Amino acid sequence: LTMMSKNVNFSQELRESLEKIPEAGRERVAKLKVDVSKFHAELLFTRTWLNAQDEEFAQREQVANLLNMLEREDTALNLELDKMTQLVFETQRYFSASEDDKMPEPEQFFGHIGEFLMQFHSCWL
Repeated sequence: LTMMSKNVNFSQELRESLEKIPEAGRERVAKLKVDVSKFHAELLFTRTWLNAQDEEFAQREQVANLLNMLEREDTALNLELDKMTQLVFETQRYFSASEDDKMPEPEQFFGHIGEFLMQFHSCWL
């Protein structure tokens, strides 16, 4: 920070580089996980429903196409959720004082960082 004190734009550049932090502090990760799980359950239900329909079901092909699209979306959602979970873990581990520390919920963790950034910016000015 001492070296950056000569850069009058440092605070603004820092805020811009971390602009997603306040949003991450408002995100409810547990709810996201539940919602992704519910999406998957609905997909399985619909797949089972379609398989129980007669072969003469008029919209079978259209529903099957829609289900294929939703399965791709389900896969993408789960991949993004796994990626997010890993990145949150790595970020929290980076800031952790000890390997044994219990990690706070992601929204709490990022909320603290967001609050720090706001206070830092107001002090920097």
